[in-house]
Amino acid sequence: MPAQVIAQSFLQHANDGNPEAAIRTITFACRLIVYLGNIPFLLVTHVQKMRASIREGEMVKIGLLRYPNYLQKAGNVYKMGLLVCLILMHTYYLL
Repeated sequence: MPAQVIAQSFLQHANDGNPEAAIRTITFACRLIVYLGNIPFLLVTHVQKMRASIREGEMVKIGLLRYPNYLQKAGNVYKMGLLVCLILMHTYYLL
């Protein structure tokens, strides 16, 4: 996560928006760490927990929606939100 903060906030505004090659390289390296490190880890973790909840029938129903029981903990919801945000940011950079 610190790599994401460095890449998104500090390094983009260095040198008044006109970064040199070194800063671009550092920004790229930080983003690479975030995307290749965090996204697969979070994705595998959530898929495993979701599959386990579905197989064991541990689903919670609110209204018409059913979701896995493990998402009742706030930490797991935040991690899922982080995963969705990282995937959306990654797809934005690919465009």
